[in-house]
Amino acid sequence: MARVMAAATAPVVELVNFHKALRGELDALWSDIQRSLPAPAASPTRTAATGTSSSSVREGLAPEQDADADADAALAALCRRYAFLHSAYQCHSASEDEVVFPMLEQHVHNVGHSYTHEHEVEERLFQELQQQLCSLRDREAGARHPESLRGLLATAEAVRDTLLRHLCKEEQQLFPLIEKHLSLDSQRELLWKFFSSIPLTLLEQILPWMLASLQPPEQQEMLRHLQEAVPAQDLYNTLTAIIARHGGNSGGEAGAPAPAPAALPQWV
Repeated sequence: MARVMAAATAPVVELVNFHKALRGELDALWSDIQRSLPAPAASPTRTAATGTSSSSVREGLAPEQDADADADAALAALCRRYAFLHSAYQCHSASEDEVVFPMLEQHVHNVGHSYTHEHEVEERLFQELQQQLCSLRDREAGARHPESLRGLLATAEAVRDTLLRHLCKEEQQLFPLIEKHLSLDSQRELLWKFFSSIPLTLLEQILPWMLASLQPPEQQEMLRHLQEAVPAQDLYNTLTAIIARHGGNSGGEAGAPAPAPAALPQWV
């Protein structure tokens, strides 16, 4: 989505960049779930001697075991991607509720109420998606009916569409208000409070993930905004060390595996 602020270099643009990373993760989750739907059965290559599929012979597995192992691995990867997306989303919504809206409401009254309500709706959808993933994970691979997978896809579609509308609304209505009413210094303060409200163990994943979704000029701009926003040079050095340690200073590929949260939820 095109940036809607008048000054593309304003610090608030990093909130748009957070949205950009969220969109990429939503698209990747959607694609992963679509790939998890069972494909029409294909005729495997059979060996002349045994009549078993060649892939199963190579791995020493019966065809059903082979397929079940693939399905289990795909579902585990899907759960990890969901867990990271949910964690990143919760950082986004909590930071807005606790930092962005209170700062802006010093200038514009009641601006955050509708957005906070939308956050609550979105969180319920995320929880519904998590419950469906847990239900699928707890079943044997052969008992995961296509209807259940299609239900998962429908809930994922509701999460994606609802969150995309929310992000678009913020970019068209909320962020221009931030740029209009907050000075550059106040925007830098907001940016620092936004990121410092994220637990450090998760911030170590969020910053490289954000940078990986950006083009090199946007990466440099983000690092400059962080340097201007962080109140002490030693703190900025800590952030850049985190980024370098996780290899987040180079562009990532769309749909690449999501970084695993530092502490995975117990259900994953």
